[in-house]
Amino acid sequence: MVEFAAITYGVVASFVFSALHQNEKRGQPHPKAMVAIGYFLVGSSAAISAALCGVAARQFMH
Repeated sequence: MVEFAAITYGVVASFVFSALHQNEKRGQPHPKAMVAIGYFLVGSSAAISAALCGVAARQFMH
């Protein structure tokens, strides 16, 4: 289950960030939905990273 989530997250992140980069190179405006998904991906990455650091710290202190 975790593998499926990781692959799906990677594919979605790759698609969104690639599309935003291409729009930036062409000088086209970004669709609002694409920007919102990009911010969600960055935020969820930060939250997962913080949670995993907390788990690692708890395991180390235990």
